[in-house]
Amino acid sequence: EMNNESLTRDHGYPLRIIVPGSIGARSVKWVNRIVVSDKESDSPWQIFDYKLLPTSVKQPQKSDYD
Repeated sequence: EMNNESLTRDHGYPLRIIVPGSIGARSVKWVNRIVVSDKESDSPWQIFDYKLLPTSVKQPQKSDYD
């Protein structure tokens, strides 16, 4: 539900995923496959750019992204 209305396909119906600490990069709308892994992606974008760090982190260090 969004704005007291059922989700439409343009807004994630039938499945919307919320991942705390990660942004919805590029507003991906259509999922073709899902890969489940016990390791985080080693993509530079996933490691450094697509993360939201807590406000307590003032000057991020590499270890903050681990």
